Amino acid sequence: MDLPAEQVIHAYRQLLKIEKAFRMSKSDLKARPIYHHKRESIEAHLSVVMAAMAVGHLLEERSGLSLKRLVRTLRKYRTFQVQVAGQTIHAASPVPTDIAELIAGIQGD
Repeated sequence: MDLPAEQVIHAYRQLLKIEKAFRMSKSDLKARPIYHHKRESIEAHLSVVMAAMAVGHLLEERSGLSLKRLVRTLRKYRTFQVQVAGQTIHAASPVPTDIAELIAGIQGD
């Protein structure tokens, strides 16, 4: 095929982005291979993977960090609820100012 150099370069850049996204889904998200045999299961699995990749891309865009770095940074800050004697107790790790600003940027505030 006779393609202009710019078109070939663009196609390879797109391919690199796709490969990066799949590497991200396998390593950063700790995804495991799943073997499906029914079409419905395959389509559902692909939908979940594509949604995860889209969310990952959005998080990278909004935070300015790679997904791997973002996960490492935010992993230690958690919130949770526990019920004790009929009361709900909310607990959260203290969040430093820079992390609060990062979270606000991701949320679009």
